[in-house]
Amino acid sequence: LLSDPGAIRAYDYFAQAEAATGDYERAYEYMRAYKRIDDEYWSYTSRAQTNELEAKYQSARNETRIADQELALQRRTSQRNTAMLMGLFISGMGLFWWIRQSQKNQLQKIQLENLKQEQQLLALDFMVQGQEEERKRIAQDLHDGLGGLLTSTQIQLRKVQAEIEKLQNLDFLKEANRMIDTACKEVRRISHDMMPG
Repeated sequence: LLSDPGAIRAYDYFAQAEAATGDYERAYEYMRAYKRIDDEYWSYTSRAQTNELEAKYQSARNETRIADQELALQRRTSQRNTAMLMGLFISGMGLFWWIRQSQKNQLQKIQLENLKQEQQLLALDFMVQGQEEERKRIAQDLHDGLGGLLTSTQIQLRKVQAEIEKLQNLDFLKEANRMIDTACKEVRRISHDMMPG
């Protein structure tokens, strides 16, 4: 009955009809029933609206709380993701730096090895050049010094031999001259072998 406003008004109509017929006592009872039911209806409606508003308020509050929780969760997730990304970025930069340093160290080691090899080659080259210079000097000394001395001695001996041959025919001077001639040829050969140019 409380949920049907038409049924509640029926009591008001009944009261008016009874008052019109002159049955005031019955009209009064209908009017009292109408007022009581009408008050209950409005009280029920007011309570229903209040309950409905309370339910809407609770629902809105729950939705707000859920939205706040979701927002807080999203913030935490975003912060966690940002922290993870920063960690990954820092790790990546650290790894890049480590690889770069490793490559730089490797390159320095290779350059150091190349430098050592170049120094060894230079040392060998200087040693070969020194040996070549020493050979040239020895060959020059043999050619200019001993070779010239032997040639001069040979010439002097030939003069002496010519003079001696004039005086007498001696074979030992020929043999000495031949030996000196052989020594000169040997010195020339050694000198030319050591310094062909």
